[in-house]
Amino acid sequence: MRLTPLISATLAIAVASPLFAQEWIEFASREDRFTCNFPTQPKVTETTYRSQHEADLPARIYSASQGQSRYLVTVIDYTQAQRILTEKAKSCPAGAEPCLGGPGDEGHWKADIRGAIDYASWQLMQRDAKLTLFVWGVVDMVEGRQIQLTNNNEDTFMDIEGVVKEVHLVVPHSWIYMEVKDAKGETQMWALEATGRLGLQRIGVTADYVKPGDSVKARCHHLRDGSNGCLLGFLKAKDGTVKDWDGNNAPAPADF
Repeated sequence: MRLTPLISATLAIAVASPLFAQEWIEFASREDRFTCNFPTQPKVTETTYRSQHEADLPARIYSASQGQSRYLVTVIDYTQAQRILTEKAKSCPAGAEPCLGGPGDEGHWKADIRGAIDYASWQLMQRDAKLTLFVWGVVDMVEGRQIQLTNNNEDTFMDIEGVVKEVHLVVPHSWIYMEVKDAKGETQMWALEATGRLGLQRIGVTADYVKPGDSVKARCHHLRDGSNGCLLGFLKAKDGTVKDWDGNNAPAPADF
């Protein structure tokens, strides 16, 4: 994903589910000056975004779907924050500092811009999901927050075994593609998503730890849309060792 801001105060947030990268297209937005991979040509929706200090800012949502998976990029124009919040401060009650702000920061427009990433991150973390990763990250020279949420759906927890075809220890998320036999004995390709390369290195996962051709076992949460993919928890390597690929370094379960 490559994001080149049109303006310094543009915030971009992406939410996606894993699919094979070769199925995606590279989309380029001339209006907001970024490129991003989508499974199909995205729909563009004009909307507004309410900031932390309640400025209604112009925004665009780029969205695409494939099956039950949704892919979203939201771009928010924070260059309007100073004008909107300064004007709003004029109607604040006397002494209402949270509304008034201060000289040169009327309506707290500076705090609104500086805290934009943190506020957007907080909004994501309010979802009904378990927060499994929250770190600073950089992708294609664009810095921001890397957030990983796991849906609270224990019914999708499963064990699978198969043969590794590809291993990609990358940032922000690592991937293992493996061949798994279904109930009929037919081979299917599965995509397993793990935490980023740096998190895996901290628990001893090196480039040689899991390689194409290895037979492995995984315990993971199946995707809600039922497609051949899951969010990795534990993985048992060819040498029999078990590591937590979610990045939490949790002890291996006794029944795995």
